[in-house]
Amino acid sequence: MIARPVELLVRGFDHLARNTASAYPRSRASLDLLTQLAGYGRNGPEQPGAWAETGADLASARVRRTAFAALTATRSISDELLDEALADPDAGMRVAGMRALAALTDIDRRGERAARAQQDAYFLVRLLSLDVHDRWLRDDQGCAALLRGAADENVHVASRALDLLGTAPCPQAEADAQVRMLDALTRALDDGRDWHRATHAWLSLARLGHADASPELPRFADHASPFVRTYAARGAGALGEEGVLRRLAADEDANVRAAALTGLGALVGHGADEVYVEALASEDPALVMTAAGLLEGTPDRTGAVPRLWAALARFVERGQETERDARMALMARLAELASPADSARLGPYTASFDARLAEQAALVMSRWTGRAVPATPSDPPTAPELLPTAEALARLDGSSVVLEMERGGAIRIRLAPLLAPTNAIRFAHLAESGQLDGRTVHRVVPGFVIQGGSPNANEYSGYGAYTRDEVGLGAHWRGAVGLSTRGRDTGDGQMFVNLVDNLRLDHNYTIFGQVVEGMDVVDAVLEGDVVRRASLEPSGSR
Repeated sequence: MIARPVELLVRGFDHLARNTASAYPRSRASLDLLTQLAGYGRNGPEQPGAWAETGADLASARVRRTAFAALTATRSISDELLDEALADPDAGMRVAGMRALAALTDIDRRGERAARAQQDAYFLVRLLSLDVHDRWLRDDQGCAALLRGAADENVHVASRALDLLGTAPCPQAEADAQVRMLDALTRALDDGRDWHRATHAWLSLARLGHADASPELPRFADHASPFVRTYAARGAGALGEEGVLRRLAADEDANVRAAALTGLGALVGHGADEVYVEALASEDPALVMTAAGLLEGTPDRTGAVPRLWAALARFVERGQETERDARMALMARLAELASPADSARLGPYTASFDARLAEQAALVMSRWTGRAVPATPSDPPTAPELLPTAEALARLDGSSVVLEMERGGAIRIRLAPLLAPTNAIRFAHLAESGQLDGRTVHRVVPGFVIQGGSPNANEYSGYGAYTRDEVGLGAHWRGAVGLSTRGRDTGDGQMFVNLVDNLRLDHNYTIFGQVVEGMDVVDAVLEGDVVRRASLEPSGSR
């Protein structure tokens, strides 16, 4: 959809409000205009529904949402405007209203408004009402809203409520109900894929230090899902269960091991250095980064340094640009723990294909030798299949990638090869080659994004070469599909889908597609969900 002048105008106001708050020109005229735009195209007082997704309703709703967000950033929301937002027929506008209710300090009738939001038809409004309650109302109103939220039919809402119930005990009158609910849901864990309520409930029991949590730990630590075992490691850390953490530190899944190592680090520190050293043999970048970080200040240099050198050599030999973070973590630890006697071993890395690694190696070498050592990085690996040729772009114009989800439903993503040629080509290649089949959604943040496609289901595992950022004038509206990065020009093939309007990501994160069918499926995606099959459908195939 081509942006209209009014949309571009309000996006400009929003950008100013968010990024130049101290110098924002809060003239009466500009605030009056934004207030008018916050009601742009509203269809009257009919029953609030879901997100406006198409046509004129969508265009008008985007203007309203963005104007309201800009007013929130300038703390210029009136009571009347807030009530209009919370009753808007567009769910996205009601989400914006709830964010204002949570963020602004000078709000009247907060409890009344939050109570109405708990009955909203759209799950994210109900979820945000829990955040409002926890921040502003819990001291006065207790846990009743959280207990109701924990019984919500939507798993996202229930999980958030269960997490909040684990942050502090409820008042005495509700404490028994709090523990009964957490305990009952904990015991409902089964071996299937519907583990989320039970796992969040048990982790809250563990964080509260309740006696019922420890006897249930083995069921979570032995669960078939590595996501559940990762939560088990977090809970074992909260419970001080060193033995379970050591067992999970040898788990077959690298993410479980990383969580267990983190727990051991908090619990016994360098008392588990041998476990961290053993983890350096892993092929998973995130696990190796975790281990290298925990070895900071180790008294056992003799045991750690040889394994650090071996790990660095392995990650350089693999030639994966997208594993840079692991290489840099290993280099940082060697700079601390190794000695000038290792200069000959360090020297070759000053010519690594990874320019940042070469620069860091040269700095360390210069310090060790007392003379300036230049970095002379070699050329990085190439990925010919990612070259945006005219033929490739013409083939992808109007095409879609369809993600068939294991739990049911499909997500159709219309590619944008002219907006982000290299990254659209890579995503199409991953789908066509079967490399997305069986991948998980490892990150789910209701009210923000879902993220997935990683070979190892974590933030630091990608595909071979980096891709460059391709940022332009596109906006991160709900449904826009973006490229996960860890700094400029570090695209690793992972994708994220915006669950709401995230305009703060504009001009910083590449957009290479748009969900055109299946946003209801996106909304229902849970942590650990699997892409059963991905396919590329050319233009005109439907």
